[in-house]
Amino acid sequence: MAEIMFDENTEEGLLQRLRFSSQRNAVYHAARRSFYDFQERLINFTVVVMGSAAFASFTDVISFASKYAAVFPAVTVAAGLYSLVFSLSQKAGTHAAFQKEYFMIVAEIAELDNTAENRKRIDARLHQLYAQEPPTFHALNCIAYNNVLMSMGGTPHEQYALNWFQRAFSNFFRFEAVLFPSVRDLEMQSQNRISAN
Repeated sequence: MAEIMFDENTEEGLLQRLRFSSQRNAVYHAARRSFYDFQERLINFTVVVMGSAAFASFTDVISFASKYAAVFPAVTVAAGLYSLVFSLSQKAGTHAAFQKEYFMIVAEIAELDNTAENRKRIDARLHQLYAQEPPTFHALNCIAYNNVLMSMGGTPHEQYALNWFQRAFSNFFRFEAVLFPSVRDLEMQSQNRISAN
């Protein structure tokens, strides 16, 4: 993943790089947490609705439900097993903890004196967190990068270019073998093709 270029020859540029990395990771983990929280709520809703329908079908409260009496309990069990097996709430909690840690680092960066010793300490903390992280969903990481880039005054040309499939399924597939070009890279490739013709 190509990173936004900060002037590594200045103390402010080095600090900006740390701030950017911390914010990008916080935004990434917020998105992962929200994804798992939504799934957990959807599963809980499904279990309650289908469980109620299953109960109603067994008591003949709802006349049409008797036709589907076997479906309601099956969906209820499947939804409950999905939540149990994939530990959605645990995964949401993991990402919430990482989100909190990264935002705490962002807050610390805002308050610290910009010295080499402080930057080194923050960089070490970031690398300790990187070592503990679950596998990265790379398209989602690019989306987080783009969001933080724009919030810090970046330009659209510096953003990663993702297609609709990568955006839509950024929480479902890791996109490990994909190289995400920047918008600038795609524009240069397009210009090179035009000038070659």
